[in-house]
Amino acid sequence: MLFIAACSSPLPPEPVTDEVSSELSAAQCDYFAVDGKVRICHATTSPTHPFTILNVSVSGCITPHALHPGDYVAVGDPTCQGGGCLPAGAPADPSLPCCDGLVVQNGVCTDLCADVTCTASDACHVAGTCNPATGTCSNPSAPDGTSCNDGDDCTQTDVCSAGTCAGTAYTCPSPGGSDECHVGVCNGDGTCSVGNAPDGTMCCGPIPADYCDETFNGSCSSGTCSNINACGDGYIELVLGESCDDGNLVNGDGCDASCHVEPFVTTPPVKVSGELACTTATANAARKIAIDGSGTIYAVMNCDGIAEVVVSTDRGDSFSAPLDLSTGLSLAAVSEVAVATGPSGVAYVAIMLSNGQVLLRTTQDRGATWAAAIPIGTTTNNTAGLSLQSFNDDIYIGFASLGGVSVARNDNRGVGAFAITPVAMGVAFFDLVFDIKLGTLAVCADTPAFHVRVSSDAGVSFAAEVNPPGAEFFSDWAIGNGQIFVSGTLFFSTSLFIIPANAPSTSTEVAGLPVVFTPQTRSVAADDAGNAFVASQLDGGGVQLDRLAAGATTFDAFRPIDVTGGSPIVAALPGNAGAAVVYTVGTEVWVTVQAY
Repeated sequence: MLFIAACSSPLPPEPVTDEVSSELSAAQCDYFAVDGKVRICHATTSPTHPFTILNVSVSGCITPHALHPGDYVAVGDPTCQGGGCLPAGAPADPSLPCCDGLVVQNGVCTDLCADVTCTASDACHVAGTCNPATGTCSNPSAPDGTSCNDGDDCTQTDVCSAGTCAGTAYTCPSPGGSDECHVGVCNGDGTCSVGNAPDGTMCCGPIPADYCDETFNGSCSSGTCSNINACGDGYIELVLGESCDDGNLVNGDGCDASCHVEPFVTTPPVKVSGELACTTATANAARKIAIDGSGTIYAVMNCDGIAEVVVSTDRGDSFSAPLDLSTGLSLAAVSEVAVATGPSGVAYVAIMLSNGQVLLRTTQDRGATWAAAIPIGTTTNNTAGLSLQSFNDDIYIGFASLGGVSVARNDNRGVGAFAITPVAMGVAFFDLVFDIKLGTLAVCADTPAFHVRVSSDAGVSFAAEVNPPGAEFFSDWAIGNGQIFVSGTLFFSTSLFIIPANAPSTSTEVAGLPVVFTPQTRSVAADDAGNAFVASQLDGGGVQLDRLAAGATTFDAFRPIDVTGGSPIVAALPGNAGAAVVYTVGTEVWVTVQAY
């Protein structure tokens, strides 16, 4: 007898059944003998009596009836009417079928379901029935809506539907922001935790979303964004070690294939005003020189009430002819003009007119063309200063307003609207400074006591005003690597004050600058490493450049720039390579690059 285990699958292998090749067999004679006798149906040739009932011995059954065509045992058919069948366990006989529900297996009529117990395969099925032809169980689905558990920790209220268990998913939020290498993980109880994203997941790290794509990105590894391929995306990522990014991977164009600024060299002063009568005054009121990551230098000047710009694409060896940026703006004369740079080839010029209007013009092709001027706002004080700061696509413009300073901001290279934040504070002369490394924006002023308000959200809001120790008349300000620098003129001023941006109520004073009496003739700049540069107009004429290296407590040996010049404005070179100075000699404007 064949024993079959309980169903473990809805479709087990089919059982192997036999073909029986003989008529009445000796095995049947033995199997059906009772007290040594076997009742058989003996086939005759009579049409009216086709079978004769015989009770024969086992030996008589085997010989000759086992070999007699048509003979069969009379099991379940005592009168030989052809209605019998072979029970389970009986040797098979093709002239007599196995009883219902039995199949021939190993020459024996077998009940394949005899030892089979059908059970449910899972919570979304019920116990089926055994198929006697195969010995396998059916697998009927449980009613829809039956409770179950789909084994997914991130689903709840699991129920059956058409035999499948599924639940309603609850989503665990990922950290978001720049942390693509972590994901929300379900704890299985309706709560979430944070886990590492799969290794190889694309990530941006510090790359802005607008610049991160399949070419410029990194990959996650153990929860950290690494292998970031940002060089060449046109956006400077200082945190990745870039000091420039001109959108290509070419050497020799000012920004090398590794996104590092190529070396500058010191250049002799170059006259940039042409035949015009121009000035850089006033030195502390607006930055009049700027250098982009590829080394393109932009300088602006006021030429009889007209804003003129010149551009050098060879790192200060030569400059373009002056270009008028104020024609057609208004009948009002230019009061102040300032310049700043964005990505390679991009520069901005802010113009303040004598009627108080503040406007902005932009170039994206190294000064070859300039977009039409867009209005930014109106100042209430033309003499308090005009401040323009930029980095990558972000622009910040500061101008005096009632009760303080208005800070206009735009994060799309000047395209679209500017948002304006009023910053209340005491102001005689002010500056707006931006730390390109740490992202700190600050409005700084003197009355002559120092006034500082710091923003850590790109100018959306500003912390309360603080007054660090120190005072300067006609102050000029800069910031770099978390340090705010300020110096001024008049009354024997020889010091540079250093104010930590994260602790602006404190300051350190470093003496050693030349004494300057003439108002508004000193300017300050700083690079992202924290090197500070101070350009001063000497009493009696002449321009001097001083550098306080990052972390130093004394100035480097000063550099004489010109023996007769004045109103110098200094700007740091990209890549912490030194500074450029623009200044006035009579009615001429000159520029020099000073590599360190």
